[in-house]
Amino acid sequence: DLELEKLPGVEALQRGGREGQTLMINNSGTVELYKFSGGSWQKIGVVQDAYDKDKHELDGQKYDHVIDVDAAEGQGPLKLGCNKDDDPWVVAQEFINKHMLPQAYLTEISEYIMKNTGIGVKEVPLNSEFCDPYTGAGRYVP
Repeated sequence: DLELEKLPGVEALQRGGREGQTLMINNSGTVELYKFSGGSWQKIGVVQDAYDKDKHELDGQKYDHVIDVDAAEGQGPLKLGCNKDDDPWVVAQEFINKHMLPQAYLTEISEYIMKNTGIGVKEVPLNSEFCDPYTGAGRYVP
């Protein structure tokens, strides 16, 4: 991950460079890529997804979603982090292991993750006609 605040500003373009050298610049919060060519810096373009604006941090890691889970009575909500590509069942199991929760919570926590983040929920198109898995036809022909 790029740390935006550690990148040089546009003033770095005033210095010279080596032919073919590239340099990333923080230009008012946008990361731009430059290449030194023909004695000057030439802008190549803007670096996409250089930093995670929409990510949330939890325990030093970045996640697409961080949600509160009320798992144990008498305690405040516990934070659970997950990403768009994560399997909600695996995330729930890791959460149970980390917080030493009863295994019986697995289904409830994984369903809570799917409901509140949308991960793991796949829309399957419903087809009213039967389709044979071997032939692809509408009916089985021996």
